Amino acid sequence: MKDSTTRELTEGQQLAIDQLHRIVQASQGSVAATHVAATADGYVEARVSIGCANLPPTQDGLRLRSVEAVTLRIPPNFPFTAPSVQTRHTRFASAPHVNWSRHLCLYRSTATE
Repeated sequence: MKDSTTRELTEGQQLAIDQLHRIVQASQGSVAATHVAATADGYVEARVSIGCANLPPTQDGLRLRSVEAVTLRIPPNFPFTAPSVQTRHTRFASAPHVNWSRHLCLYRSTATE
């Protein structure tokens, strides 16, 4: 994973990057973070590729490519503010839990799931 942060990260952002490193290491090659960089607005962005080739398709599920790329945005006050995830494409635009064509909902309600 290439880190190109040029400003000082918050403790929370460093925690998130450390957790991302652990996920990549434990994924046995199915998750890769190809670029991590601080942004002008105080966030850290990580480009993450997720291997989906071995996921079984479902009748009503999204049609996934063998590798799906997302951008993870980590706010300065993580973990007290949730990160966000977005795609570079709009293939998921009409799917449930996708907002503004590219933003994937990360909220999980314990009352319904």
